[in-house]
Amino acid sequence: MAGSSLIEVAEAVKVQLNATTFSQSFTAVRKSSVHPDLKDLADGLNVFVVPVAERSASSGRKTTQHEYDVAIGIAQHVTSDANSVIDPLTLLSEEISDFLRFETLTGRSERWIKGQIVPYMTTAIREQNLFLCTITMTFIGTRPEQQ
Repeated sequence: MAGSSLIEVAEAVKVQLNATTFSQSFTAVRKSSVHPDLKDLADGLNVFVVPVAERSASSGRKTTQHEYDVAIGIAQHVTSDANSVIDPLTLLSEEISDFLRFETLTGRSERWIKGQIVPYMTTAIREQNLFLCTITMTFIGTRPEQQ
């Protein structure tokens, strides 16, 4: 029995991120939420890959088009919310987004169709000295109809 395509796409994103060099080093892990408990955050940079949603629609008599939303969460304890501290993390968010936009996921046929970067800088997050950003990427692919 085949696994969940949504999970397989998220896993492919995680593997691809870990095989690439960015301006800051990290090891991405697959999680169930991009909003971690503070007690679960490791020291340094934390990158989480989360399968979020799958949408499908008929694209022909025997195929179905599927869209897969995968979120990448970036979290790090920071010393302040000064630009010199936050800007490199924001740049990393853009690097990851750009990379996934132009990269083919290894072993997958889905392709990128849209993305969104949302940094969270609420008062509560500032008070906890935390940088938190979510990148949501949507990939599209088709599968044969199940009989």
